[in-house]
Amino acid sequence: MDINTEDLKLFDQETAMMIVLLKLLGTSKKWLTVQEMASASGASTKTVEKYVKLIQVELAESRLNDMALRHDKKKGYFLYMLEDGMLTDFILVQLQATLAYKLMYGIFFENITSVTRFAQANYVSESTVWRVLNELRERILPYGLDIKKGSFQLIGQESQVRQYSHSVMWLFFKGAIWPFPQLSEGTIMATVSLIEAFFGCQLSQLKRQRLAYYLAIIITRSQKQHRIQVTRELLENTEENPLFQRFCQQLMSQFVELKWCDDEWRFLFCVLMTRDELYQSPKIRAEIQQFHRQKRTALFQSLRYLEQTFQERLKINMSFEKEQLLLDYAYSSHQFCQLFHGFSLDINGHLYWNRTKDKYPRLIEALSELIDELQQKTGNLIFAERSFLITRYLIMYATIADLPRLESPLTILLVTDLPVLEEQRVILRLQRAYQQDYHLRIVTEERLSESYQLILSTSKVTQKALQAVPNVIFDTELTKEDYADLDAILWQLFSTSQS
Repeated sequence: MDINTEDLKLFDQETAMMIVLLKLLGTSKKWLTVQEMASASGASTKTVEKYVKLIQVELAESRLNDMALRHDKKKGYFLYMLEDGMLTDFILVQLQATLAYKLMYGIFFENITSVTRFAQANYVSESTVWRVLNELRERILPYGLDIKKGSFQLIGQESQVRQYSHSVMWLFFKGAIWPFPQLSEGTIMATVSLIEAFFGCQLSQLKRQRLAYYLAIIITRSQKQHRIQVTRELLENTEENPLFQRFCQQLMSQFVELKWCDDEWRFLFCVLMTRDELYQSPKIRAEIQQFHRQKRTALFQSLRYLEQTFQERLKINMSFEKEQLLLDYAYSSHQFCQLFHGFSLDINGHLYWNRTKDKYPRLIEALSELIDELQQKTGNLIFAERSFLITRYLIMYATIADLPRLESPLTILLVTDLPVLEEQRVILRLQRAYQQDYHLRIVTEERLSESYQLILSTSKVTQKALQAVPNVIFDTELTKEDYADLDAILWQLFSTSQS
């Protein structure tokens, strides 16, 4: 389970902090001291101590014999689990017990009739319910969504409602449970199999479950009489599209009872086109490309402009004709931007930022300017989704160039008593290990007039002029422990250089 810290703001402080610490302990798979957890979580040691004790209480009350938070005065805390999946199950239990979860779930399935009854059923005050409700409204406001007073329905553009609902559902459950009790999971999975067969692909189990979630959300919203509003993009990408027509014919039997209108079919097809894994069949891929090329759709033209601007601004040859996977990714990414607005995350709810925005500031600035230029030049609303596209373009860029090449270099002085060939091998291994992380400049001759950020040597370097420079000492080969030290030092050096 990968829950972003921002999403934990939906929950009460106690639950949010417990989940942060559980994730730290579960992913580290080693003993962690209170100080280490405090540093990683940004909380005080006093706060960490408080919540690890609460975790111990919750685990004890859950009576899980195969999961426990162990404590050692010297080593700290260790989360013992017989199976890795037990952590996800335990976190789900914690989330489902929160008022925010119950409120979100009730709003999605539209079974909240009044705040008074909801408050009484959950043994909380009405003011508490209104407070959490207003916090939820603030969270969904950037997506053009709101919660209707009286009926407590999600309102806004229907495509936005569906995308946000899917992001939240998948982010929290990741296939661990089937959160749609009114729908048969078996029936939905059978539909997924038909979609696989139509597109000539075989999805992984996680991708099958992810698609099943989206189908369930579309069906649930349709059953509640919430209809998709047709857009120019939906029409352009499906009108006189032979692939879309065959898709409707082959899957019609699965949706007979729903009595779908054409707009629902258009939406489902275009949602599927935001998934590059459905482009893998050469026949399907060729049909998709041929349709957009012949119709000169806005989607097709956006890719041509992107290819040209990448070459002009970044001096990168993004040849879509040669790189089919790159083209699939670009098609699916741009189609997402046509369907949905304001999302900085992708269709699965994944956030790719992590350290990315800090590690590649110059590249991100260049991509941001590139997207702005494309928006001004073309007027295509695809390029208005800058936050989403930056993360996608970073990944595309990484397939054809080293991410750090635009960044300021970190200069490393390598001082060894190794033979020249062995020394060159060390340099090569370092460059390969960090070519997608840092712009490293490795020098072997000491020029005291130069500024070094790091010294890597087989023994301590004693020159006075270099005493203030961090010095990592290794034997004849760099070990895993050496790389762990380097990771921490390089990140610290890079962070300092950017501040």
